[in-house]
Amino acid sequence: MKLETKKFASAAAITMTAAYAVCAAFTALWPELAIKFLGSMLHIVNVAKFTGDVEMTFGSAILGWIPLALYSYLAALVFAWLYNRSLK
Repeated sequence: MKLETKKFASAAAITMTAAYAVCAAFTALWPELAIKFLGSMLHIVNVAKFTGDVEMTFGSAILGWIPLALYSYLAALVFAWLYNRSLK
């Protein structure tokens, strides 16, 4: 089954940016818990040492969302292209 490259890439970018929005909201609402989760995911005991006084704002969320959307789209585009090539 061949993937429609651009549709697959768009779906991946939409999925990733939706997950990012949930994560950004979680971080804005419960920053200390978010730091603990980050430390667990990255296997870092004292993640606060690396985060400093980083604050989640609407502007910082948008600045993070833009490259995430672009990188997700491009990665999925390459993935679909490679997948379709492997079918030949």
